Amino acid sequence: MTTTLDTEFNAIQTLNWLPWIGDNYLTAPTTNKLLFIGESHYYNPDEKGSLEKHQNTGYTRIVIEKVAIEKEYKEYKNKAAKIFPNIHFTFLGNDNTDTKSFWNKVGYYNFIQKPMNTNRGRPTKIDNINGWTNFDDVVNTVSPDTCIFLGNSAAKYFPKSFKSDTKIISLPTDNGWVNNSASKKAEIQLHNGQQVKLLFIRHPSNYYSWQDWNKHLVNRVPDLMNWLKA
Repeated sequence: MTTTLDTEFNAIQTLNWLPWIGDNYLTAPTTNKLLFIGESHYYNPDEKGSLEKHQNTGYTRIVIEKVAIEKEYKEYKNKAAKIFPNIHFTFLGNDNTDTKSFWNKVGYYNFIQKPMNTNRGRPTKIDNINGWTNFDDVVNTVSPDTCIFLGNSAAKYFPKSFKSDTKIISLPTDNGWVNNSASKKAEIQLHNGQQVKLLFIRHPSNYYSWQDWNKHLVNRVPDLMNWLKA
């Protein structure tokens, strides 16, 4: 993980958790810069210290390092944190490969910048509106080519315009029906003129078919998918 952009991240007042930026993200070909957008973190109000650890600005980075890369989720009961093995299967085809190499190619942060108090907790309308404000700041800092939203609910609250110079090229539209869920796509243009594809997929947790979404993404962004597996 690189901390090169931390000065810019720390200037975003509403960004409570610093994004994960892989060591090789900044030097990746422009057309292969991928930013994952998760939904939120979840804390257990009955677990001592759960809320406190979520107040650590580096918490997202800890989750990627410990849970995603070191595969801590394999020790969890009831298949908790299944989002990460499902990501690995979707983009790599298995969960046994070198996931450190994969995560060092990409960026990751959570759209909702406050923890839900249960794993069934849902963000409010205001949470999603604030999420798009944070997204505007983050995406102009990390300049991805493609953003993949791990969950399609944020598309419902897509802004009619951004307060900054970010331009909307296309609003979210249907991008296929996959795994009993709507896939969405949109496109924006950053301050520096770079165009960014936004893809919204089903949240990779319950009732998620990685095979279906793998086929869908191979069809939609084949070059990116090949590069991630390389």
